[in-house]
Amino acid sequence: MSIELFFQQRLPAAYKKMLEQVEIENDIASAVFAFNILDADDAQWLIKVDGENVEVKRGEEGEADCKVSMKEDVLFKLMEKRLNIVLAFTFGKIKIEGSTSKLLLFKDILGYL
Repeated sequence: MSIELFFQQRLPAAYKKMLEQVEIENDIASAVFAFNILDADDAQWLIKVDGENVEVKRGEEGEADCKVSMKEDVLFKLMEKRLNIVLAFTFGKIKIEGSTSKLLLFKDILGYL
């Protein structure tokens, strides 16, 4: 699977699937994530989730609640559920700037891939 496919299709689908199965208050399900994949061509992505809406943009435009940097192989391990995002953070596989609580929303979304 490509990075583009993950951010453009799989991640929004997982978020919508999560919303169908779990009741989440709008203030909790509202975040802007900026991803920087350190060693990839499709390096920067901005993901905005707000209630039932998901907006995905290539490139890092605007402010983000949570900025996440990782290598491509770490992203693929997260996508394939071979690595837990909390463990990846704990062991320094991903770097986070901003709200770590918003990162937990991303962790929940990954659970619906």
